[in-house]
Amino acid sequence: MSQLIAYNGNNIWNQQMLDEFNEQLFILQLSNLAPQFNTRISYVRSNIEEIESASYQELVTDSFILYKIIIKKIHVNPHVLFTSKLLKVNTVGNNLPNMDPLINYEQLLKLRPLKYNYQASLVYLKKLNEQQDIQIRLNQGLIRHNKVIPYGKQLIEKLNFYNDLDDFTYEYLSTKKVILNQGEVNLAIKNFQRRNGLKVDGVIGNETIRALNNSFSNDQRILALNMQRTRLKKMRAPIYLYVNVPDFKLQVFRNYNKVFESKVITGRYKRPTGLFSSEMRNIVINPTWNVPEGIKKKDIIPNVKRNIHYLRKNKINIIRSWQNPRKISPYSINWRNVNARNFPFQFQQTPGRHNSLGKVKFDFPNNFAIFLHDTSSKNLFMKDKRALSSGCVRVENAVTLAEYLLQFEGYSSNQISNYVNSRRTKYLKISKPIYIQMMYITSWVDENDILHKRPDIYGYDKKQSYVKNINFVSMKHFQN
Repeated sequence: MSQLIAYNGNNIWNQQMLDEFNEQLFILQLSNLAPQFNTRISYVRSNIEEIESASYQELVTDSFILYKIIIKKIHVNPHVLFTSKLLKVNTVGNNLPNMDPLINYEQLLKLRPLKYNYQASLVYLKKLNEQQDIQIRLNQGLIRHNKVIPYGKQLIEKLNFYNDLDDFTYEYLSTKKVILNQGEVNLAIKNFQRRNGLKVDGVIGNETIRALNNSFSNDQRILALNMQRTRLKKMRAPIYLYVNVPDFKLQVFRNYNKVFESKVITGRYKRPTGLFSSEMRNIVINPTWNVPEGIKKKDIIPNVKRNIHYLRKNKINIIRSWQNPRKISPYSINWRNVNARNFPFQFQQTPGRHNSLGKVKFDFPNNFAIFLHDTSSKNLFMKDKRALSSGCVRVENAVTLAEYLLQFEGYSSNQISNYVNSRRTKYLKISKPIYIQMMYITSWVDENDILHKRPDIYGYDKKQSYVKNINFVSMKHFQN
């Protein structure tokens, strides 16, 4: 710290810098990532009037070093953002080697956890922090259209706080003795459901009740935590694919402008989609499906043991190995004695309409055997919750996505259509960089200052010391 003071002078922190730093500390404190640092943060934030004091200046500088250490730890070990495990940080005697000795306002701006819509998110955090919680205490069950809503006054107050119900309507309804699930109230409930990634039907069911019963303090913790998670988001040009797993959505950005969007299906709780970044290597038209080990053991072999005709029905071949694709007759195997854990052969599904990967597959290196692909089960995209796969990401408009990406490789839509209709497998190499990132963001504030939340499908938001599927969080970047 003495070197920093020597480089920057005794009075490093002016009011503008201190205000910015305090706001970033406020977000860190709400995220509860480093609670042992919270007492220090509270003191720094509540004693701003001591800004001219040398001891206060030193304390803020030392806190800045701690803050930089925490940010570095997040990047080195991103698991902490998904387990609620506490960051271990010493609050005294810290030294940060390789740190830029210059401390100024521009350097502080670069440390913000959120690069987009930061101010709106910060304002919403302050709004949540200042608001006394509204207890609704709805019981489990269904409150259908035109039915009386228990704790209706508290409900409309909460809907008004979230801007799902406008001020004029709220004031009018506040004069009523009974609140019914109809009219503007029903529309407000639908707005609430839409923002929370729930089924939009205006019926107050169990999932809507759980979301309504959520406290403002938990809302602010989760929003602050997700703001820290965005430190891992690295939007890159010229083309960037972004999959937000709990939002069940894929977005494509070109030169930082959104140009494509599609619903997706992601991994279920016991087989989650991994979190990482990579670069697309090739696109396969009419792919064969090389069945991964996990699906082979948990799905294919149990199905074959129940019904040996399962393979023929689904046009799946048994091959000796990936290096030696010689076919083996399923009737030459005594399935009663087969142990799924050490079955020596592989399964491969032929291309076509029956293929689980559909008409197109998008390949990129990663440790989880995960890729994007089409699917023959289009009806599943009608579901609101789409954590249904074995880990890979199924894209609703996969062929359209392939056409968009391949135009930069010189392929026309007609060429892609002809390749698809041929039903022959075609490998198309990607030569220009296409960056892809799998993220897990369950809370954010949009460009209209509206808070959005999504169900925590893998339990990464919960306050707990252990998450079963944390081995699927690497945030590692895999390059070609």
